[in-house]
Amino acid sequence: MRYIQQTSISTAIILALLSCGCSHSTRAAVVDFGPQFSAAAKKARDATRPDQISSMLKQKATVRLTGIPTLIVSRMAVSHNRLFVLDAFSRAVQIFSAQGAYSGQLGENGQKPGQYITPTDVKATGDTITVDDFTVHRINEYSPEGKFAQSFVYGAQGFGSGRLAYLPTTGQYVLFGNKWLPSPDPSKRTADLVHTYDKSGHYQKSVLRFPDRFLPLNLIACDTPEVYADSAANTVYIALPFDYKQIHKHLP
Repeated sequence: MRYIQQTSISTAIILALLSCGCSHSTRAAVVDFGPQFSAAAKKARDATRPDQISSMLKQKATVRLTGIPTLIVSRMAVSHNRLFVLDAFSRAVQIFSAQGAYSGQLGENGQKPGQYITPTDVKATGDTITVDDFTVHRINEYSPEGKFAQSFVYGAQGFGSGRLAYLPTTGQYVLFGNKWLPSPDPSKRTADLVHTYDKSGHYQKSVLRFPDRFLPLNLIACDTPEVYADSAANTVYIALPFDYKQIHKHLP
């Protein structure tokens, strides 16, 4: 009987403590970080209110892409008052007017010239629109009206291209992809990353060796850089996703 009574008293004490803890936990603690913190927080809130991109570009118009139920914009090229949108959902390049009205698909799905399986980039290349196909290792060129013009396959060099650039001054394509190099030591296997071709698809050379300092991190399979071509200077700039604070300058 005494044991039961002691147990009941202990249980009552625990419940009382828990109820006290619960009542205190519902009270929101007010912390004052001082006037400097409050001023900084207000400045951050005020900065998020306006549309900064619109204000910087001095442009308030928005183009809504219509005519397709599902569209995930991955890449885009603009030429002859048309938008060529690489859609990650359909794995195809969709064509829109400058006002956003859908007008059809660029090319077809398949492995023949003018077709693609896994398009990874689309660029306006002079008087043509070019689509880079990672799976078939094919470069397809189309007219701005969407008609197939020509293509070439770069698979003989043993890599799949994830990005492309075009230099109209020299008529060169610059493709980005891991071209694996033979090595007696598999742990030290590396690759060249940038490859140039002429307009007809003839291979020229491969440059930009994968940085040695990143080999231990096993990042060599990462081939989603940012590639930009400066047509006036005939130069390609490449930003590797893992090579922070460095831009690689390539002169074909």
